[in-house]
This record gives sequence, structure tokens and C-alpha cells, in this order.
Amino acid sequence: MVKYTFTLQIKGSNESFNHELQLQKHQEDAPERFFTKEVCETIRRELQRKSSCKINDAHLSQIVQKWIQDIRVGYRDSKLTLDLPPRGESEIDNLSESGNQAIPAIIYPSLDDVEPRVGALPPLVFS
Repeated sequence: MVKYTFTLQIKGSNESFNHELQLQKHQEDAPERFFTKEVCETIRRELQRKSSCKINDAHLSQIVQKWIQDIRVGYRDSKLTLDLPPRGESEIDNLSESGNQAIPAIIYPSLDDVEPRVGALPPLVFS
């Protein structure tokens, strides 16, 4: 078995995250058959866990295609730089608030005590 390493570099960051696979000879010859949906989802989960970034389907496809290309050529180390959003930022739409959702009653201010404090305004004189 041969060990293949994929390194994901986050654009704008010096950090990199690795994922390793061990392939047998017949898997090296046809890497596109090895990367099943389950394997791809495992790669996505692991890289998301390590990087704390959201990897969507397009990014996952780029990662897998790059890795397949490199395995076909015979490279054992693959590297790709992607601009990925932080996981918390991308999941903001999925938040559900369980608190009080009622709109509060409007409180109108009392204007009874509002009056000028120091007499009239000074005359506007322009020189």
C-alpha cells in the first residue's frame, strides 16, 4: 500500500491541513473509482474538522479532482489553496432562536416636560 497525502491551504492563512489515504495498486490505477461518495464525504468531514472551514460541494469537487489528477500522474503529495469561509460564518443562516419571539409593546415618551430652558434664541446677525 502506498500513502498519498493531500494538503489543503487556506487562502490568506499560513496554516495547512493534511488528509492521508493508503491506496493499493489497483486503486492507484483507477483513482476515480476509489473516490466514492462515502470517501468524499469522509474527506470533507475531516478537512472541515481540522480547518474549521466550510467545504461546499464545489470545493470538495475541486479537491477530489486535483487529487485524482495527481494520483494518475504519480504524485504522492497534492496541494491546493482555496478561499474557504469559516464554518460558523457559513452556518449563520441555519440558526434557530428559541427565545421569546413576541414583538415588544411600543412605549411612547412623555413630552410634557419638554420646554426651552434658557429663553429665546439669540438673533442671527451676519457681518
